[in-house]
Amino acid sequence: MNEIKKSIEQIPLPDDLHEVAYNRLQKAAPKKTKRWMLPTVAALFLLLCTTPIVFSNYISIGEFFESKDQKTAAIDDSIIVVESDMFTITLKQFVDFKENKRFIHELNNIPFALTDREILDQLIEDELLQHEAKTHGIVVTEQGVLEYAEQTKQAIGESNDLIMIQINEELAKRLGVTAEEYFTHPSTLKHYESMLTSNEFITRLYSDGVLNDQYTPDQYKADLYEKYANQIKVKQNILNQLESK
Repeated sequence: MNEIKKSIEQIPLPDDLHEVAYNRLQKAAPKKTKRWMLPTVAALFLLLCTTPIVFSNYISIGEFFESKDQKTAAIDDSIIVVESDMFTITLKQFVDFKENKRFIHELNNIPFALTDREILDQLIEDELLQHEAKTHGIVVTEQGVLEYAEQTKQAIGESNDLIMIQINEELAKRLGVTAEEYFTHPSTLKHYESMLTSNEFITRLYSDGVLNDQYTPDQYKADLYEKYANQIKVKQNILNQLESK
């Protein structure tokens, strides 16, 4: 896999449009740049700031969200694909995550070659990082979350990025709020809290010398998965049924 594809895999998903916007805002003020941002991600953000995203002729942003809504609406909320004492992952959560991955590839005209198991493993690693952060006492304040929401709204408002603006509008529409209200909607704030918790934990790991240029957050998450593998039950039969459809 070439470097562009490696970087694409680390682009925040559509629901993380706030993180993309915030990092673009950070680019305008380099002194605030977070140390934990992976070099490949930082380089890609820079690329996206200077190069228009090539959008596929086969799908629009609105069509993507409508298609994802149809796929997730047809799934029983009670179906669980991953079980553990630390967290659970529902089939609906997985499909949503998978479709977001597909969307990122579509936006960049990159072939979508990830298997369902590869995608699920990425989701599991994200959940494990959240669990580990909480285990180490990482707590994000309500004020911190609200400040992040305001910074993100400001970044979107000052942006001329039509892709980001359209994604913001589509997400807001699905919550039944305005584009501005989206940033302080309870579900959005919960998402911000989770993301900031992981980011704060990664920052601490760098400060403590656990992470460095040679041992990255991705490697750390992979090791977490290996550490807790025996405590995680993946219902492979459900994934197999999904792939056969």
